[in-house]
Amino acid sequence: MITGIDTVIFSELSAVRIFTSVARHLLAGWESAEIDIDMCGLKRTNVDLDSLQAATTACQIDSDFQGSLSMYFYPWHSCRRHLSEGGYTLLTHDGGPVAIHIRYRMNYVFSTKSIREVRSLERENRSIDPYEAFWCGRSIREVTIVSPSDPAEEQFSMKIFNAVIAAISAA
Repeated sequence: MITGIDTVIFSELSAVRIFTSVARHLLAGWESAEIDIDMCGLKRTNVDLDSLQAATTACQIDSDFQGSLSMYFYPWHSCRRHLSEGGYTLLTHDGGPVAIHIRYRMNYVFSTKSIREVRSLERENRSIDPYEAFWCGRSIREVTIVSPSDPAEEQFSMKIFNAVIAAISAA
């Protein structure tokens, strides 16, 4: 049974900057949160920011890292068991387990049928009708959030999405 909704964000930041900034934002937002990581075959459970930093150093993950990283976020301990039993579904109206995968993409070309500008810092916010667009470049990081629900339709998934956007923007 496949559960969860994928939301994809692209960033030019290094994987380690994204990874540590997202972890910092998520741990700050939920007092009893737990994070597991999987990077270059190294798996750690219930990591804090210090052990996350040690793991990125041990795996030699730096700004040139071209592999993939995964983070599993549990707002509270019972979400860990819920993931094995119910997948990426809401445990309660307050949330459920979340995965965040960061993947290096090289020499890419992406297209979209309808792009909508959400925020631009170089000019005033003004309404632009959605349009077809293509992205191409040498390298980019693809950040996939696997949350219980569509962030546009459910509060907890939106809170996770906003935390990841804030983390990437602040990194």
